[in-house]
Amino acid sequence: MVKAETTRKHHSLRDQVIQVEATHPGLGRTAVAVTVAALAGRFVFCIAPAGCGKSTISNAVGQVQPNIRFDSVTRAGLARRAEELSGYRGALLIDDVGRVETEYILQNMLVTLVELAYGHSINKDSGLFNFEITEFRGGVVANVQPTILRKLVKMDQWESNLSDKSLRFYHLARPVTPSMMPISLDVALDVPPDEVTFQEQDGADWRELLSIGLKQWGRTRVKEHLGTMLRVMASLDGRSAVENIDLKALAWLLKPMSLERTILQRGGFEADRTVNLELLHLLSAFVTYGAVTVDTIVSDYKLGISTVYEIFERQSKWARIVRKNPTTWKPSDLAVQVMKECGYSVPK
Repeated sequence: MVKAETTRKHHSLRDQVIQVEATHPGLGRTAVAVTVAALAGRFVFCIAPAGCGKSTISNAVGQVQPNIRFDSVTRAGLARRAEELSGYRGALLIDDVGRVETEYILQNMLVTLVELAYGHSINKDSGLFNFEITEFRGGVVANVQPTILRKLVKMDQWESNLSDKSLRFYHLARPVTPSMMPISLDVALDVPPDEVTFQEQDGADWRELLSIGLKQWGRTRVKEHLGTMLRVMASLDGRSAVENIDLKALAWLLKPMSLERTILQRGGFEADRTVNLELLHLLSAFVTYGAVTVDTIVSDYKLGISTVYEIFERQSKWARIVRKNPTTWKPSDLAVQVMKECGYSVPK
């Protein structure tokens, strides 16, 4: 049922976030945000340390729409599925990008799937394989551990192809009491997103949303990505037109994308990108526990005690010691500021 213009203060997807948080604390925002992006036909990298619930999140996406699961995708594999993927409107799910056998296969797989999600079609004639996929209207969700992200950003295709046509969602919360039950999302596209109307705006909410998108995408892509997701937001709320409530809700959902400006570092215009893996893991620990002890880091990451102290010394501007026995760290003011900008709060 299509609703009239809404006067509610909160988008209905907030209820879905609360519902997920009740059973899977820390996973609500990520589960809903990744689902929205997949329904919008985006290629989503879900980036999080091991044990943070990436598989649970991608499984939730798979329950909302038809899906095909891959460990690895080669051109031969796509050729065999070309007929099935033409006109496809579900999600392609890759549970762990790190399982792909070689870096060469990984790069080819990601470039091909990003082009498929973004351009909706591919035509390959390499001599060995000659196939065409047309009218693909699905999304792709690829789960990535931080160490694999470091490999991705060094690929030749990262700047020219992958970064501007994909969405990177940084999930930091580690489930302290993991649930073995699947996430349950009650969402449906009430209106075909292509039929949802959207007029670009110039208010504070639109500018905030743009500022988040520009942390990952160039100016020629950002409006396209955001416009497609806003249409999905309105459809999921039962409306045929995008409203201000959609802008506010999408900005809230996508805030963790902003972490990329802090985590990915570059020394110059043509310099290679690097990933501050230590910082990403420390922020994940702070988001999860608030204050962390040596024993907490040793237990979660299976590190030696001396190694833990060395890490905190190297990342000293992001953490401060608040207790000596046992040694306990809390995030620095700078870390708290970054976490707040990315939509994360520090547990008390």
